[in-house]
Amino acid sequence: MKKNYSQVLRVLIILLLSAQYGYSAIGDTTFVQALNAVAMTNYGNYSQWTNFPVPGTAYGKVIMQYKLGCPPTGCSPWDYTTQITARVKTGAFDSTLTQYPISTADGSAYDTLYCNISPVYVYSWNSSTGSLDSSFATPILVRNYSDSLNPTVITDSSFVFPGNFYNYLYNSSGVIVDSVLVGYDQIFYGGFYNEYNVFEVLENFELGRVMTPYANGFALSWNRDFWYDVTDFASILHDSVLINAFYDGYSSGFSATVNFYFIEGTPSRNAIRVRNIYPLKYYEYGITTNPVENYLVPKKFEVLSNERMATLRVIPSGHSFGGAQNCAEFCIKNYKWVVDGSQRFTQQIWRNDCGMNPVMAQPGTWLYDRSNWCPGDRSIVRTHELTPYLVPGDSIQLDMNLDTYTYSGGAGFNPGYYLSSHLITYDSINFQVNASMDEIVAPNIDINYGRFNPICTNPIVIIKNEGELPLTSCTINFGIEGGVIQTYAWTGNLAFNQRDSVRLGNLTWGSSTGTPDKFKCWITNPNGGTDQYVYNDTLRSTTNFTTVLPPQFQLYWKTNSAANETTYKLIDESGFVLYSNITPLTANTVYRDTFTLVPGCYELRISDSGKDGLSFFANSDGTGFARLAKTDGSSAFLQTIEPNFGTSISVRFTVTSTVGVEEQVISDAIFEIAPNPANSRFAINLMLPKKEDVEIEILNQLGQKVYTSFKPQFLQEIIEIDLTGQSKGMYFVNVRANGKVYTKKLILE
Repeated sequence: MKKNYSQVLRVLIILLLSAQYGYSAIGDTTFVQALNAVAMTNYGNYSQWTNFPVPGTAYGKVIMQYKLGCPPTGCSPWDYTTQITARVKTGAFDSTLTQYPISTADGSAYDTLYCNISPVYVYSWNSSTGSLDSSFATPILVRNYSDSLNPTVITDSSFVFPGNFYNYLYNSSGVIVDSVLVGYDQIFYGGFYNEYNVFEVLENFELGRVMTPYANGFALSWNRDFWYDVTDFASILHDSVLINAFYDGYSSGFSATVNFYFIEGTPSRNAIRVRNIYPLKYYEYGITTNPVENYLVPKKFEVLSNERMATLRVIPSGHSFGGAQNCAEFCIKNYKWVVDGSQRFTQQIWRNDCGMNPVMAQPGTWLYDRSNWCPGDRSIVRTHELTPYLVPGDSIQLDMNLDTYTYSGGAGFNPGYYLSSHLITYDSINFQVNASMDEIVAPNIDINYGRFNPICTNPIVIIKNEGELPLTSCTINFGIEGGVIQTYAWTGNLAFNQRDSVRLGNLTWGSSTGTPDKFKCWITNPNGGTDQYVYNDTLRSTTNFTTVLPPQFQLYWKTNSAANETTYKLIDESGFVLYSNITPLTANTVYRDTFTLVPGCYELRISDSGKDGLSFFANSDGTGFARLAKTDGSSAFLQTIEPNFGTSISVRFTVTSTVGVEEQVISDAIFEIAPNPANSRFAINLMLPKKEDVEIEILNQLGQKVYTSFKPQFLQEIIEIDLTGQSKGMYFVNVRANGKVYTKKLILE
């Protein structure tokens, strides 16, 4: 399971712990807001000078919360890069030169101006009369700026006439035969005042990078929190720092909220310095005239005598695609780090789990795996431990290399990688034995864990070793607060900073309030002894009950054209597979599979080996669906399952009346259009609570019908429609059923 830092309640938990254990300083939290729902658009940088705590206080954790949301104008339909950076004062100064003209002629600066005080004539040939004409030359407005302290203020002005030019003489046919020099009686000399604008140099450090989702049609209330542990940046996040949100998109937009939580305590190790290796920028890739190797050159860094440990922190993401390999967005490439002349680390720049994105069913290619990013998700921060290669008091040379590649053309813009890399140095590890509860994956209502929730048993947590000694055993205590607390004996072998995902035992529900309320878990007895730092041992999460289903129900589902890709399993709480589909399946076929269950906790998991679910607009697999239905003869639907689910989707439920929400029959029509916007082909996913006659019509903006269909005794179907030949623009899809009219807007583009 990939690492996810979005443990929303971490700060509150540590505060509660400080009260529980009677400490007044450890756990105290300083809240700092840098940006508040700032609307981002058009390749903008949105900066705010932010006052952070002054140096001198030790922080066990520094957490950054980056909330991506929709602005009042609505979210953008496209996937763009956003980056949160800290721009830190360096103490070095630079300047820019601004030149102000001493004098201008008709608004333009000049070096030398030849002119006359009195009017002069300009000759021209009059083709109508066949004779030489003359007229006064146009006067020139000269403005002087003789106050060097106020170089934009006009001190005087006057009109003069041009000089030092030639008037041409013509013969009777209008042909130039000679010229006459017009003299001058004044010479003005121009020039510039030079003004140097001095400024302090700021150094840029990337704290987090998130790609926006395809968000066409998202509700204005949509948002998602991304939580980053930036404790290692505490050495620069003090006093006044410029926090910047960058939006790499040409259309509006998304909003950015950036908050920081400084939680007093002792970190696992004290970060001494953070330094840029290759600073954040877009590095073009595969361009023979501008090779990336020109920028990723070896860098040498001095190491202080108290800098005993170090890590590399790297954020890469590939963008744009073309050529045979579709680099850099859709090609799997590696970066390598050479340390003091020897290659030590190799890492793929890739995300292979986009089909498990918590933000499902986006109106775009959200489920395609990409170069370390997925639409609507973060770029993974990679870390590499440098400590074995570090010599305190010496120096270290670092060199990053990318796989060889030559771009052959075809992309919208040159392919490349947004890349930032930092060298972080530390003193020693602060504790020998320090086990921490790092995350609660389930039960948890946080959207970041939506694929794994809700649950009715077997919680999933992530533990971490923050001590110097290997963590080989501990006790994990867990339960609903106010209810029964259970224990799990964990064994393993975690080195410093390593994590383990742990699936716990049976969860006993019930609390003093009779609601799901809070789930609590904490670690005791690390390595059979005492934890030297108890303030990171406990976490809590907010929970929801699972759905309650009857002892017997049906999976009513339809395969798409790629039937061989789809499978399902119904699993009990011990992990035993009770039911699974019979293979081979037939394409575009409706199946009804009946399940008969005893009271207990279950999971129905539908998987797709093509990672594109039962319905996805960008493939040729057609459309399928999945529903849970009653078997009492009514064929009423209990639950609809999202067909555009990517890699897999799970329905976790209980068969009992003591835990969970009572079963509910779907009482209204389910009416969905995908994709929307569409080119000309799209599908209507329509499901009714009972059979009845249905009329479907599509109107253009003038109210003219462009499509009609009547379906007698209709229950459920995915209806594919082709509006080829219709104009681009907005249409209205009306469905008349159940005594109601359901309307949705459709965009053809």
